[in-house]
Amino acid sequence: MPRGIGKLTNLQMLGAFAVGKDSIRDAAAGLNELSKLTGLRKELTIRCLERIVPSGLGASFSIEKLALQSLTLSWHLLQATEADAVEVLERFRPHPDLKKLSIQGYHGVRPSSWISQLHKLVEIRFFDCEKCVRLPPLDQLPSLKGIHLSYLSNFQWIKLSESESGTPQSNSFPSLEEIWLESLPKFRGWERSRSSSRIEQEEEATEEDDDDSLLMLPVFSDKVKVTRLRCRRFSYMQGQELPSSSRMMARLISPSSISLLAPTGLTISEVEDLEHLPELLQSLPSLQSLAIMDCPLLKAPPVWAILRCLTALESLGIYRCRDLDLSTGESGYQEDMPEGPAYKLRELEFLRIDKMETLPWWIQHLTNLESLKIRSCWNLKAFPEWFPQLTSLKRLEISNSGEKLRRRCRRDIGEDWPKISHIPDIDGGRGWAP
Repeated sequence: MPRGIGKLTNLQMLGAFAVGKDSIRDAAAGLNELSKLTGLRKELTIRCLERIVPSGLGASFSIEKLALQSLTLSWHLLQATEADAVEVLERFRPHPDLKKLSIQGYHGVRPSSWISQLHKLVEIRFFDCEKCVRLPPLDQLPSLKGIHLSYLSNFQWIKLSESESGTPQSNSFPSLEEIWLESLPKFRGWERSRSSSRIEQEEEATEEDDDDSLLMLPVFSDKVKVTRLRCRRFSYMQGQELPSSSRMMARLISPSSISLLAPTGLTISEVEDLEHLPELLQSLPSLQSLAIMDCPLLKAPPVWAILRCLTALESLGIYRCRDLDLSTGESGYQEDMPEGPAYKLRELEFLRIDKMETLPWWIQHLTNLESLKIRSCWNLKAFPEWFPQLTSLKRLEISNSGEKLRRRCRRDIGEDWPKISHIPDIDGGRGWAP
């Protein structure tokens, strides 16, 4: 940035401020000039923070007077050092009215505690922070709606606030709507209170701790959507475990230390050793959307039993589960699947279910089903006789299907055309119009 930019005191918008390599030699603006731009109001990205030597920050430097709505702080991951990053982040305490905070490439073990004091914060993002192990408490931020954590290779815990008695607060995350957890290979959950001696011992520790008694779940509202991708150690939900790694963990958290998690959306993805759907799904009555994908060992699940418990479920997708055979298990269960409008499921999608030769029998009881997508299910040979019972079905997509099914679904002349002709919107995919 050109030297002298600090004189633009009426400047209201500056997309990014890049820290110069040498503010003396290359005539680049110093950070002391940035702190003078008190007219900035919207968003600001500060890049190349690894170039800052903390001793070079003057005693008067502060961006707290910049009434920003959104702030992104970015370090170059390969060039950052831990000690400098920690001190620099501490000095970048933003205005208390900040609504969005993004931190990229931070090289410290834990971020600054001032994050817990941003009471108007709506969204927080951490990504590519290689050494970060835990976050400060976020559960008492009254406006926080979104938490996005991605590619944190050593991240383990999110700390919970403590009450005067030393126990976690009960009114956790009052406004939260979404948690995105992606590529956090060591993340294990939320951390309850620890003794002061334990905290002192861990001030500089980065290694893993296997004491699961310290983990628990905060209380979420029933509108929270949780997305979990490639987080093989995070398996605690409502006191039960979702198998998530090749070594099946057998430990459970003490039920007395767990608060209920009530998400409306759940994705089960890339769980390599999952053979059966976990029973914990039966304890999530508020679930509205469920996606199961890339679980190679998943066998024929009792979906009909899950649907009986998930009475609020509106969308179900099952994708790329190579051993899954949804065609089995028909006999002996019809009597166990009551008919009627009790099932709210409106959207159902299958993708690459290679062993599915016919549609699962329980679909005939989904009287509110409006959309059915069948994509790349090459071995599906025909539609069942009961298919015309789905009178609410408005859209049917059959893409990349086998040639035999294509022939059977040809308009007016196909053997299965009478079974699907009542559907107003039929999409046969590329190169095929039924």
